Amino acid sequence: MKDLLILLAHLLTTIAKLLGPGGARAIVADSLLMKQQLLVINRSRRRAPNLTAIDRILLGLSRVNYFVRFDDNYDGRLNG
Repeated sequence: MKDLLILLAHLLTTIAKLLGPGGARAIVADSLLMKQQLLVINRSRRRAPNLTAIDRILLGLSRVNYFVRFDDNYDGRLNG
């Protein structure tokens, strides 16, 4: 029953838009916007890979090595 009332409300809204100025264009624009929103909602997202603890440690150490190696003031000592 609730769905029927919602459908009736949408039908009345659509008829009101059609009878107003630029009615057909308003309906087409509304339809295109709704289609675009559905496409955005339903598109698949690329997920990041599942990394193990060892993968995370190796990536972290490689990043530290990268930053240390390209530091202009690095003189070979870790603390200094």
